[in-house]
Amino acid sequence: MQKLNSQQFYALSGTVRPTFKTAINRQEAALSFGIGHKLAGGIFLDLDVIAWRLTDELTPAFGRKLAAALIKGFSDVWCEAVSNADRLPEPIFLVVVEQGHKLQGGMRATYEGVNVGQATMAEFAKASVKAKMVPKRITLVNVNAVLATIRSKAADIGFNLSAPFIVMDDPLFIQAREEARKSREARVARIGARP
Repeated sequence: MQKLNSQQFYALSGTVRPTFKTAINRQEAALSFGIGHKLAGGIFLDLDVIAWRLTDELTPAFGRKLAAALIKGFSDVWCEAVSNADRLPEPIFLVVVEQGHKLQGGMRATYEGVNVGQATMAEFAKASVKAKMVPKRITLVNVNAVLATIRSKAADIGFNLSAPFIVMDDPLFIQAREEARKSREARVARIGARP
């Protein structure tokens, strides 16, 4: 992970300061590890740019606020997708599945929910065949394409982002990913406990 200043973040994310501030105020911003604001001292991480771009990619399907909530809530998933995109030869996709109807003995029971995962096209196709849920909608984001766009913009401004964004066995990353996963599970448990 590399630190960026505000100007680098805005250039790489394709946004400007007023738009960024508005997104923060409306809770329509997602940055790395499930946060919705920049770090103290105006510091950004390269992963913040990726989170912003992934939010942009999901916005047409979900609207900016829900897209940001998905990126914040599933930061462990998209970070793993970024790591896989940097190290595997096949393209990696962020997969958002809106669940529609569950099949129960030929009958359909209504069930609404959203699952976020990451997979290659082959993995996604294999999982789709075995699915027990009829999806309402599936949204795929090519993570490799997002990373290529960011790296191209970085080269244009003279900033080197050629190294992998995430090293999966980095202890700091492992801890942050686990905290993000636990935070999501705690939120889901609180929501599920409501009367």
